[in-house]
Amino acid sequence: MRLYILDPNGRPVHVLDGHSHYRFLKDGFRRFVLRTDLPYQGAHVWTCFSPWSDARGDIPVFLTHLKGPSVDKVFTSSSWEEAQEKHRRVAEKAQRVLPAQKS
Repeated sequence: MRLYILDPNGRPVHVLDGHSHYRFLKDGFRRFVLRTDLPYQGAHVWTCFSPWSDARGDIPVFLTHLKGPSVDKVFTSSSWEEAQEKHRRVAEKAQRVLPAQKS
């Protein structure tokens, strides 16, 4: 397994030091997390960096997860900028398309 952190601009950087990876997860990771709650649909969208990759040539990705009563989908992006845009689009579409929850 390869470990990654993000530089200040949101670009993945491979690290060999597990302590640097732990420090990033503890302190820097929150800067690269987005969450949008959709209470009327009973759903939420969250986006974060996946700081691990399984294979030697794999590049880590950003994950956008849409979770609700009728949907559970994950989308991937290769950059933080792309992930932010995808998060916005997924949240907007979910708000338009998902049915409102009955109270």
